Amino acid sequence: MKKKGAPGWDGWSLEIITEILTGKEWFQSILNFCLHHSVFPRRWKIAKVLLIPKEGKDLSRFESFRPICLLPIWGKLLDKLITNRLVTYLEEHRLLSVSMAPVKVEVPLQR
Repeated sequence: MKKKGAPGWDGWSLEIITEILTGKEWFQSILNFCLHHSVFPRRWKIAKVLLIPKEGKDLSRFESFRPICLLPIWGKLLDKLITNRLVTYLEEHRLLSVSMAPVKVEVPLQR
C-alpha cells in the first residue's frame, strides 16, 4: 500500500496515520478488535467518487470521465488484513490453485 496515496473522504492517508501514531500498536489494536468481533464499520466502506476527465474527450459526455473511488485508509487496511489472512489460509490448506492466486501484498501489521 502506498504511503503517499490519496486520502479517503475523511482526509486520512497512510502517511498521516504513520506520522501521528508513533507505534503501530494503537491502530493494530483497532484492526484486531474489528477482526475478533467480526466488525467492519460502515463508515470505512463509504467512498468518495471523483470523475477524472479523459484527455481529448468531449466533456459533455459521461463516457469522457474515468470514475475513481477514494476509500478511508482504515477500511483499506482492514480489507488488506482480511485478504492476506484468507489467502494464507487458502494456500496453507491447498484450496487455492496457482491460476486463482491473487498477487500477494504484505500488510504492515503483525498477525
